[in-house]
Formats: sequence, structure tokens, C-alpha cells
Amino acid sequence: MGGMGPYSEWDSTLHKVFSHLIKTLRVPASLVEGKAERLIAAIDDVCTEKKQTKPSAEPFKVNPETPRPSEPEPIDVDAIQDAPRLPSPVASNSRTSYTKAIRTRSCPGIKVPLEPGSSAHSSYPFGVHEVNGDPWDYEASKGGLVLRSRTCRRVEYDSKFHECSGCRVLRTDARLEGILGRMKNGVHDNTPLAYHSITGLQDIIRKKQTTIRALRLRKLNDSRKLMTQKRALGLHKEWMLAIGSGKVERVERLVRLGLQRGASVKALLMMCECGEAIEDRNCRDVITCKNDGCETQLVS
Repeated sequence: MGGMGPYSEWDSTLHKVFSHLIKTLRVPASLVEGKAERLIAAIDDVCTEKKQTKPSAEPFKVNPETPRPSEPEPIDVDAIQDAPRLPSPVASNSRTSYTKAIRTRSCPGIKVPLEPGSSAHSSYPFGVHEVNGDPWDYEASKGGLVLRSRTCRRVEYDSKFHECSGCRVLRTDARLEGILGRMKNGVHDNTPLAYHSITGLQDIIRKKQTTIRALRLRKLNDSRKLMTQKRALGLHKEWMLAIGSGKVERVERLVRLGLQRGASVKALLMMCECGEAIEDRNCRDVITCKNDGCETQLVS
């Protein structure tokens, strides 16, 4: 540390650094000594170079004996012979690029017209390419749809047309005309599903779901009606068996009185099962039906 000499501005900084290493971090002094000497030597070299390269403040002195440069001689323009002009590379390149810009243009492809409020993703039948392998590709960007022939060169060299020859031939393709016509006028329900757009397929699925729900409801109602009719037929069969058995006396009188009072077949069966005929003092027929503690009388 004492070898720094006149560079006392570094004393405090280096002293703090080495004190922190030795006292706080417990670094052995033998390890720090060599590095400190090399650091001091490097500082001495840097400061010496700065002193040597420092510009002098003395003014520049002009030697009066130094000869001044000679004045330029006049040029005789008539004595100079005309040299042949060389073509300018910049001018020729600019003329060539300008000519190319006129004769060539990029092929825009075939822009598909879309209905207002619709997009290319919901209007175009993309499934057609999987079924028919149509000889064109599609590009969808910013809500628009562009069709290109697979032979499209992307550049049109003839300024008379706006499209390349491949796209011009594609515009007259019958399959493409049919697709564009269906996109404009709609697709019939019996058309194969590959020719429907995403919106058309969604409409078909929605209609089929509505039909399926209606058929399921009709099936449920029909099942309930059939169960009711089945039970009614079963009761009529039991009533016919009860009449044919001859166990109940005066069945004709029972049927007549039941129908007059609006009794159902089920009620008549219950009366046949638990009823009995008795004669009162006035010789009036009384039919008594007892069922679950409930008593009903039908008097002729």
C-alpha cells in the first residue's frame, strides 16, 4: 500500500477494500498481498500513460521560413479534349427496375364474394377439397377468402390481365362456379354434407335435434296412451269373464243400473266381485257394493 506514492486519491478506497477482505471476510493477508501489489502496479502504469498523452497547452508556433503553397494555376478549358461518356450504372439499373414494375404485377387470385355479416370460415365448404381434391387452394385472411390455382405463379407478366393464366382458367371451372352459386343462393338440404359450409352444417344439426326432441316427446305420449288402452282392454276382458262365469245373479240389472249412474267397467267389476242381490219388503232389488269400508247402493 505504501508504494502508491503520489496517487493518494486511491489510498482511502483501496484501504477500505483490503480492510473489508482481511477483517470482515477473514481472508488471509498472504493471499491479498500479491494481488494488491499487481493492482498498484497497474494503477501506476495507467496514470503514467495519461500524463504522457496529455495535450500541451502551448500555442502552435508558425515558422516564418516555411514556404507557402503555390497558388493554383488557371485551367485552359479549350485545351481539354472531350472524353467518351460511359453509361451510368445507377441510371441503367433504375430504368430496368422501372420497366419491370410496368410489365409485371402480383397475381391477386380469385376473391370470393361473401355475404354481409358472414366470414370465410363460416361460408366456404372446406370439405369439398377432401372429397373431390379440387385443383385450387384457399387463403383466408382479415375476414376475406382468396382462391388460387395450384399452378399459380403469383406474378402476372402480361399487363392486359389482372390474374395469371392458371387463375384465369380456374375462374371458368364448373365445380368452382357451382360452389360460388351455392354460397350465394343457398344449399339444398339433400345435398351431400361435404358441399355444406360450417353454417349450413350447424343449421342441419339444429333442425335434426329439434326433430329428434319432437319424436321423443311423441314416443313418450304414445307409450302412455298405449298403457292406458292396455289397462282398459284388460278390464273389459275381466268384465267379459265375470259375465260369462254366471256367479252374480241379475247381472243384467247390475249392468243397466251401473250404466245409468255412469259407472265405469272397473266399478262394475268391483260390484260384481263384492256385491250381492237381496230383496226388500217392497220387492225392490237392492244391490249393495262394499269395498274398503265404503258402501254404495244401487236401487232399481
